[in-house]
This record gives sequence, C-alpha cells and structure tokens, in this order.
Amino acid sequence: MYTYITMCQLNFSMFLFLEVKINSIHYQVEDILIEKLDVSRHCVKNWWNVGRMLEISDSKLQSMKQEQNREGGSPTKCLLGYLGTLENDLSLRKFVETTHKLGRHDICRAIYEFYQSQETPV
Repeated sequence: MYTYITMCQLNFSMFLFLEVKINSIHYQVEDILIEKLDVSRHCVKNWWNVGRMLEISDSKLQSMKQEQNREGGSPTKCLLGYLGTLENDLSLRKFVETTHKLGRHDICRAIYEFYQSQETPV
C-alpha cells in the first residue's frame, strides 16, 4: 500500500524547496529524477511524457531521445537542462505537479522524502 503525498501535506520548509528553479535543484534530486524517469517500459510514464505535458516540441524530444543511444546518456538530464534554459524558468513544484498528474507518485514521494531528510530538527 502506498501513501500518496498531497500538496497540502507539505510543510512550509518543503514549500520553499519546491519553489527552487529546475536549473538550481540539488544534485541528489536530479539523480532521483534521472533514475526514475530514464525508464523505457511501456506501462510507466517517463521523461518523454513529462516533456509532452510541459509542451516541449516533438522534434526537441526526439533530439533528447538520442541520449538513450549514448553510453551513460540520459534524456532526463537533457530535458532538465533544456527546461533550465527556458525564459520562463520552471520550478521544481511545477515539475513535481506534472509527474503527479502522470501518476508517478513514486517521484513525488522520493522528492518529498529527500527534502524531509534535509530538514534540521529545532
């Protein structure tokens, strides 16, 4: 049984982390996204679906897909890099909301758990 994390369950410090721009995310968060989105199973939504939801053109997604053929290449890393260059800089919140809409609650949960572990007790 999975516990789904809703946006209203987030505390204030977590809210602040989600406002981080995608080009400034913690390297461990980037690793989580790469690990979870660089999958190529038909039943699992991946980086391509996130890109489509964020209205990235098919031609741009096709060029990112070429990274799958390169040893150690990551289309997710290319997607994150591209999103970081856009004029309207995407926030981590928007990215997490997109994965949530795609039913990738595992990603939402992993990011939530990462930031929860970063909090220092008072």
